[in-house]
Amino acid sequence: MKILLLLFFLLIATLNNAFCQDKNSLSNFKFRTPSYKALNIGFNSNGGSQNLYNGLGSNRNFGAGINANYFAQKSTDKLLRSLNFFLFSNFNNNISNSVSGKNKNNSAFANPSVNFNNKWYHKSKFIEIGANLKANLMDRNSKSNGSISSTQSDTDNEIVNNLIVGVGKGRIENITDMQNALWLSKSLLNEKNLRNELSNSEVNELAKTITQSNYFRVLDARKRIRFVLHKIDSFLQTKNLIYKTDINYFTNLNDIVFFANNNPRQAGNIKFIRFISELKNSKRVQVNPFSSLGKKSNTNIQNTISFVVGFQKFKPLNLNQQFEYGISGGVSYFENKISNKESINNLVVNQVNQKLNGRLISTDYFVNYKLYPNTRTSVVFSVFGKNEYSVYDIVPSINTTLTLAASANYFISYNTTLFANVSERYSQVISQKSSSLQSNFYNLNLSFNTGLNIAF
Repeated sequence: MKILLLLFFLLIATLNNAFCQDKNSLSNFKFRTPSYKALNIGFNSNGGSQNLYNGLGSNRNFGAGINANYFAQKSTDKLLRSLNFFLFSNFNNNISNSVSGKNKNNSAFANPSVNFNNKWYHKSKFIEIGANLKANLMDRNSKSNGSISSTQSDTDNEIVNNLIVGVGKGRIENITDMQNALWLSKSLLNEKNLRNELSNSEVNELAKTITQSNYFRVLDARKRIRFVLHKIDSFLQTKNLIYKTDINYFTNLNDIVFFANNNPRQAGNIKFIRFISELKNSKRVQVNPFSSLGKKSNTNIQNTISFVVGFQKFKPLNLNQQFEYGISGGVSYFENKISNKESINNLVVNQVNQKLNGRLISTDYFVNYKLYPNTRTSVVFSVFGKNEYSVYDIVPSINTTLTLAASANYFISYNTTLFANVSERYSQVISQKSSSLQSNFYNLNLSFNTGLNIAF
C-alpha cells in the first residue's frame, strides 16, 4: 500500500509543470457520430492474496474466464445516447486457512448487464434518463477439513434494475480520435511526409475523418482496413498535405490508425443531480448433505430511493498525460423484505419473514493519472474510495473503502491487447450494535490479474 501510494503522489507532483500545445486540441475536440458500434471479446485470469483482519489466517485464490462487451453510441450537439451490453464469466479456485482449519472452494459465476443512457442538451445543460439491468449468478461447492469436516453447495442469484433521472451541466467528450490524429501528424512530420506542420483546424478535421472511418463495421477485417486507410489517405491527399508517399507514410498510417487503440480517453467536466430508484432481488440456496436441515434458502427484496449530487473532470495535460478526478455524495432510503426457509426433503419445517428499513449517507471519489508513453502503451494510476454512514434496523455503522490501483496495456496486433492490473484495497466497517458493544472489522487485500483482450 505504501509503495503504491508513494509512487502515485510522486507522479501527481509533476502535474503542475505539465504543458503542451496539444492540450487545447485535445480539450476542444467534439466527438460526433450518428452511429458507432464496437464488440470486444476477452480472456482473463486473476489471482489474489489476503491476510485476515485478525492476523490468524490467510486466503489465496486463482481464476480464469472470458468476457464480452458490445457498445453502441450516437452523439450529436443535442443528444448523447449510449447502449452497453457486458458479460463477465469466471471460474475460481480458493483455498483459505484459519484457526478452525482449511477450506477449499470452487465456484463459477456470470455477470451479464445492460446499460442504457440518454442525455438531451440545450447549450451546456442537459436532462438525463437512464436504466440499468444486471444479474449476478453463482454456483459454488466447498469442502472444509476443520475439526468437523463438511461438504456444501451454494447457488446465488441476484437481479438488480434501476432507473436514473437527472439534470446537469457540462459534457464529457471522447477524444481518442484526436489523440490518434496528433500521433499521426507528428509521425508523418518526423518522416518528412507532410509539407508542413498541420494547423489546429487541419488536425481537428483529421480527427473527425478518423471518427467517420470507424462507422464502417464488417466481419471481414481486410475490407475494413482498406476502407479506413483509403478514407484517411483521401483526406490528406485532397487537402494537398502530403509531400511524398513512401513506405514510411503507409507504415505510419497503418500503425497509428490500427495500433494506437488506447483505452477511450475523455475531456470535459460535468455537474449533476440524479434521482435513482433501484429494485434488487437476491436469492441464496444452500444444500448440506451432512446437516439435519438439508436445504436452506434466503430471499431478499430491497427497494432503494437515492438522491445524488456530483462533479467530474477529465483534463488532458498534453498528448502523453491525463488527469481525472470526481466526487459525489448522496442520501438513500431503503426497505428490505427478507424470507428465510429451512426444509428437509423439500418440506418446509421453518420459515421467518422480516421487513427492515434503513438510511444511508455516502460519498464516492476517484483520482486517475494516465500516461501514454507511445502509440501502443497506456499506464494508469488510480485512487478511489467510498465512505458510508448507515442506519439499518436502528444499528448504525461506518464503512470506509480505499483502493490504490495500477494498470498497463500493450497493443500486440490490430485486435489484441495484453493487459496487467494490480491493486490494493483497504476496507473497514465499524458497527455500533448497542450502547456498550461495538464491532470493528478491517480488511487488506492485494490482487493481480493479467490476460489478453480480443476486439472485433
